[in-house]
This record gives sequence, structure tokens and C-alpha cells, in this order.
Amino acid sequence: MSASDRVHRFLLDERPVRGQTARLESTWAALLQHSSYPAPVKNLLGEAVVASVLLAATLKFEGTLTLQLQGNGQIPLLVAQCSHDFGVRGMAQFEGVTDAAEFRELVGAGNVTVTVEAADRVSRYQGVVPLAGQSLAESLEEYFERSEQIPSIVRLTATEQVVAGALVQRLP
Repeated sequence: MSASDRVHRFLLDERPVRGQTARLESTWAALLQHSSYPAPVKNLLGEAVVASVLLAATLKFEGTLTLQLQGNGQIPLLVAQCSHDFGVRGMAQFEGVTDAAEFRELVGAGNVTVTVEAADRVSRYQGVVPLAGQSLAESLEEYFERSEQIPSIVRLTATEQVVAGALVQRLP
């Protein structure tokens, strides 16, 4: 990660709350250099990339985290991956995307899958939940509720220049 990219982990003293924040500029710019996505696809991909960074920040071992959206909408497949050292990559397949497309039009009905693989390839975890709500953030909150049983708040944003997000979780 470069100086314009930041990941910050935090734990609130005397409160059962932990979290991560992430902000990517140069990494996001590098990822976009070799692609030509319509604005709604680019924004959703940016949210997925920063979400994968937030989720990877929770890893306690060397490995990768892959976030995958599969649906029957205008974006049938979107994948964002982040390694333990915050190397990222992402891609999206799309067809017929309009500039005014909202989350549900983009993804339709489908699933969000989170796969965590240890670098030694011995440990692998995969959680799959239906896409929920009206945003990727709402779908990830549902993922944490169903798969991890951890109340979580997820906030994601993406522009042409920067992607950013926050993940706040209540500890047991």
C-alpha cells in the first residue's frame, strides 16, 4: 500500500467494540488503469474492493479474502480480493448497465460469498448468504449476522478517485 492508502484497526477501551477503517486512492487508481467500467459498475466494484480490505483486516494469519457477488441483474458476477498484506484486485462482468442503475438493478437476486484461504492452503472458510437490502453494505451486515453472528455496521463509498469504508462490530 502506498502513502495515499490507509487501513486503521481500532478497539474501544472498556467497550465491546472493534473495527476497521480503510481509504484507498493510489491502489484504486491502479486497479482502474486497465479497465473501462460504466460509473455504477465502477462504484459497486470500488465498494467491494474496500469491503474486501476491511474484511481482510480481520485476518490473523497470512492468506487471502475473496468477496464475490453473483446475481441475475446487470452485473452477474463481481469479485474483489485482498491479501493479508492488502494487495487487492477486482473485476466485474456486466451487460446493459444504465447510468441510473441502483444496487438491486445491478445485482438482482443472488448471493454474496466470502471465502478466506490461509496461505498454506490448509485452512479454508466459505460463507454464502443471499444478497440483502439496497446496498452492498446492507448485504454484508446480513452476512455478519447470519454467518458470523456478530452485530456489525458497514459503511462503504466509492468515487472515481477514492474508495473508503468502515466496519464496526460488537464483540461477544
